[in-house]
Amino acid sequence: MDLTQIRTLFSKASLGSKSTELLFQELDKSPEPPPPIVQGYRGAAWAMRANHTLNPFYKLNYIQKAATLLSQAIRLDSENPELRFLRFAIELNTPSLLGLNAHLREDRAKIVQVIQESPVNPEMKTVIARFLLDSKTCNDSETKILVDFLED
Repeated sequence: MDLTQIRTLFSKASLGSKSTELLFQELDKSPEPPPPIVQGYRGAAWAMRANHTLNPFYKLNYIQKAATLLSQAIRLDSENPELRFLRFAIELNTPSLLGLNAHLREDRAKIVQVIQESPVNPEMKTVIARFLLDSKTCNDSETKILVDFLED
């Protein structure tokens, strides 16, 4: 299992179902039970699969599976900003009528709180901070913390 490869495949998964299936293949190389970060990316992969299907029944099933896996992973490693980022990104892009975007404020606040001290690799922390800023969901104090973090 190569976390760098998983991150790369995840970033490409929005481009098409073939990229999403490659992500699943890489995730399947993880030992069982998977570490929380792998479980989180499995959840994210299910969300990408939902994005690529036209069938509303499958779409809903996939996004519910994604939400479950991400929440389980976060329960196991609640301080990990990368897991919070995955759930935040998916919930931000999930229609609110599904009721599956209840953690946006919580995840954003936790990410801002722990991003500087987190052992997550620096490149990923930069991706997370920029995504949050680009989402235009941060309040003024969160924006300042993230901008200061990026300038350091």
